Amino acid sequence: MRNERNERDERRRQWWKNHHDGLQVNRSMKRRNAWHDYHSRCIYMVTMAVEGRKPILGKLFAPNDNHPMPWVLPSALGEKVLNCWQSITIHYPEVRLLDIQLMPDHIHGVLFVTRQVPYHLGKVVNGFKVGCNAAARELLGTTLWEEGYHDRILINKGQLETMLNYLHDNPRRLWTKQHHPEFFTVQQDITVGDTKVAIAGNRFLLDHPFKGVETQPGE
Repeated sequence: MRNERNERDERRRQWWKNHHDGLQVNRSMKRRNAWHDYHSRCIYMVTMAVEGRKPILGKLFAPNDNHPMPWVLPSALGEKVLNCWQSITIHYPEVRLLDIQLMPDHIHGVLFVTRQVPYHLGKVVNGFKVGCNAAARELLGTTLWEEGYHDRILINKGQLETMLNYLHDNPRRLWTKQHHPEFFTVQQDITVGDTKVAIAGNRFLLDHPFKGVETQPGE
């Protein structure tokens, strides 16, 4: 395991040495990580947003008998997007699709490039976006995505589970933000005991009688 990690680090150093002079600096969340070889075997979470953040991929619904948590029903275009995602493996058999979360105005997808490949991750993403844009032109007469994409490189233990939980929790977070916007803004002069503080989040938790970690006698 240590030798494999050393070899991987050496490949990254070599890639950086070979590509450093040609890299363009892009100070945004969509810049690529200069230290990483995007041809390498790796797991990624990629995020793409609809142009203008229009909520045209689906509709957010409250929990019901079939869905214990808030959930997103895909629109006709959203269904096309999901189909395009599943088609990635037809064009890139080295890529394994691990999960996707469709939201009204964006998607998060987790994919695994199972071995070193001759193409950049961006080629996979752009191929997916081309298919989605074709569907959007057919249904709406317009293209779909914002320029570029954001990626998260999952190389540490536990990151994959964390990212999958993040994906699955997206509808609940959006539902909470829509119905309790006060949880996401700073509230001034909230009294906690004898002190006034500024807080952000669910202030009603402060009314809970026990705010510590419950322990058993003798612990």
